[in-house]
Amino acid sequence: MEMEAIFSEIIKTATGGIESIDGKRKWDKKKWETPPGIFDISTYRGETVEKASFARISLEVNRVITVPGEKLALKSLEGCQVNIFPSNPSLPAGMFNLEKREMATDRLGGYISIFPMKENDKISGSLHDVFSSVLKKHGKDRSQVLKEYGELWQYLDWPFKGEKGIGMKISCGKEDLKTISDSVILMVKEYLNCIGRSKDIKFHDDEKERMFSFRLKLAEFVLLKDPSSKFCFANGVPLEALTSMILPPVRF
Repeated sequence: MEMEAIFSEIIKTATGGIESIDGKRKWDKKKWETPPGIFDISTYRGETVEKASFARISLEVNRVITVPGEKLALKSLEGCQVNIFPSNPSLPAGMFNLEKREMATDRLGGYISIFPMKENDKISGSLHDVFSSVLKKHGKDRSQVLKEYGELWQYLDWPFKGEKGIGMKISCGKEDLKTISDSVILMVKEYLNCIGRSKDIKFHDDEKERMFSFRLKLAEFVLLKDPSSKFCFANGVPLEALTSMILPPVRF
């Protein structure tokens, strides 16, 4: 019940922030019951927020999964994902994932990932500041956290990750649940505050090309390189579930 309440708070924070920017619109809600478990996904399409989604995931895994830096003997997984892609090509994309992983010793997993489209302190300076406060609260070394974060997305061809990014890999024991969940919620809030403040910032055509390049590279990573996607495809999870949940809006 504790994790369910935390997942609900993350989703409430994200939906409230999105609707305060773009207004109340219909969320397209779909549920997939697949061989490994349930994907319950809601998708939003707006003007400032071109696409947003949140997902509740409940999977039976019962195998060893290899992810960057870890081999996980997973029994089951409960997760909550929020993915946000603004329409303004100057603004960063935001991806947030918190998981409870049932193992011999239960652990938390996931990530906080904010991908700037360019270096611009006017846009992302506050995000760096709040992220620094999160690391200080954790007692974490920034360079080490960003190194681990970079390894998580090592096969994503994008310059603003790792040492140049804003994010962290979540991998810790359940004793850190309060600190981790508070950090995810805080970063979701500040990310959406950033989008709201900067939504009308001017941009150039080359920035559109850069944004579409990022989105295509992210789609390539999700569909071809991500270990979680490979597990889903190998176990009968339909492509539509993953495209609804995590893929950005792309144009060819």
